[in-house]
Amino acid sequence: MPALKAGLLVFVSLVFIAPIAQAQTNTGQIQGVVKDQVGAVIPGVTVTATHLASNLKVERVTDESGQYLFPSLAVGDYTLSASVTGFQQVTKTGIELRIGPTSSMV
Repeated sequence: MPALKAGLLVFVSLVFIAPIAQAQTNTGQIQGVVKDQVGAVIPGVTVTATHLASNLKVERVTDESGQYLFPSLAVGDYTLSASVTGFQQVTKTGIELRIGPTSSMV
């Protein structure tokens, strides 16, 4: 893998509820792609989702396409942070995972 240059990480995130067909659920998922400031995807980034009410933290590492997925998260407010060597850590606040229609964030 080529050396990473210092720069910024950029989140491209989708936040949505994944309801089960026969029952109401109180979970949803957050997924997205991490890119650098010129739009290149970044694999191997540690992305942390923090549920603000419980302070529960869940970590995922982006795949070769820079994608991450947090399935079955409790509804509520979240903060996402991403970090990888050679880049500044990025934190995105104000992520609301609610029951209802799909919402997107870029």
